[in-house]
Amino acid sequence: MAMITAAGAKQVDYWMVPEVVEGTTPATPAFIRIPKTPGELTLTRDALSSNQVRKNRKTLFSGRGSESSSGTLNTEFAFADFDYLLQSLMFNSWVEDVLVIGTTHKPFTLERKQSDINTLRRYPGCLVNTLALTATPNAIVTADFGIMGASVLYDATAITDATYTEPANNDPFDSTGENATLTATILVNGVASNAVTSVSLNMDNGISQSHVYGQRGVAASGSTNAATTGSITFLYQDEDLSQMFYDNADISLEFTLSGAAGAYTFLLPRIKFTSEALAEADAFQALTFNYTAFATKDTGILLQIARVPVVEA
Repeated sequence: MAMITAAGAKQVDYWMVPEVVEGTTPATPAFIRIPKTPGELTLTRDALSSNQVRKNRKTLFSGRGSESSSGTLNTEFAFADFDYLLQSLMFNSWVEDVLVIGTTHKPFTLERKQSDINTLRRYPGCLVNTLALTATPNAIVTADFGIMGASVLYDATAITDATYTEPANNDPFDSTGENATLTATILVNGVASNAVTSVSLNMDNGISQSHVYGQRGVAASGSTNAATTGSITFLYQDEDLSQMFYDNADISLEFTLSGAAGAYTFLLPRIKFTSEALAEADAFQALTFNYTAFATKDTGILLQIARVPVVEA
């Protein structure tokens, strides 16, 4: 019996290049590999079906409708390897190693290479719609980037003069290693609470896509407000945090992910707890609060990401 050649689950690479014109891959793209865990982008297509009434009750016509691409790039979050994806998420550019929420699209093209069967798929017009960042005890920090794209080209040929480069390939952050730490601090009137066991950050740009007559792929994309939420868990020590929830108080949240190559500090200067849950965590009691972030009235900052590379002597 002859064996067939089938694609292996692990012999896949995703490559990214920023676009100057949204939806148009650069003529001589310089692709950089995205270090990712399992998770794929797929084509979504509407189907057109005739409603013609026939005595035999059989439909004769179907057609292709509008199409787009979407999916999630699941990653083990590391320093420097995802900086452009963070720009696309925040609709802004790094300025002196600081990134805040803006209004400018940062589109990119993705290429998916399946090396063992030598196939290539190209996804133009991609934007980061969502982020789910999670840091928990005794685990690698994960960052899942939800992607929305304009279309898909199947079995595309490599672009002439395209280059393919590896990223920095830094070790992912974790919450327990010697060279990687998670410090989550709630600051209220300058007083810190450091009994944090886990923290998550979620952002949703609410991207929607529009189609026009005569074009199957996405013609335009827009977004709503950058909804920023998350959760944070503390060891239960007193009622101060619960009182903040009861009072609907403004709270500042700042947490840092540090590794051998550098660190990111995530600052949400004005959050409000939206729910509280008290539960056992092994032999301890833990308090988990969901939160929503809001812009400050003085600086206008809702979420700020600062990066600090390690400078070798």
